[in-house]
Amino acid sequence: MNEADIKKMLDARISRERAKELLIELVKVPSPQTELLEDEPLLKAFIKTAVDAYGESIGLAFQIVDDILDVEGESAALGKTAGKDAAAGKPTYPSIYGLAESRRLAASCMERAVESLERASLGGQLAAIARWIVSRTN
Repeated sequence: MNEADIKKMLDARISRERAKELLIELVKVPSPQTELLEDEPLLKAFIKTAVDAYGESIGLAFQIVDDILDVEGESAALGKTAGKDAAAGKPTYPSIYGLAESRRLAASCMERAVESLERASLGGQLAAIARWIVSRTN
């Protein structure tokens, strides 16, 4: 799975369960440890818990940033009408917390996502994906 696939996954807003499955597929453990996972259900559960926490944190960060972009973004760059949520009277993070606090909340979600990976010693591109979600402009 590459960055374009991840972006499609996020943009399409596929089901939460499928997103978790795809994230678990992203976590490739080096082969000596792969055998260990098969024999160690507790280690496997620990890694799954870390990936679940990561997925929930980046999912919330994505939504918060989406709400921010609806306020600040350009329709052409977003691929949808900017300001649509406010016009529809939808509650959004910026409408409830303001833009500055919404940015802080998104950053906090990203930090939690990265920390969950670090606690499980999971490397790869997942931390970079979390950072991209918070810094995206569309």
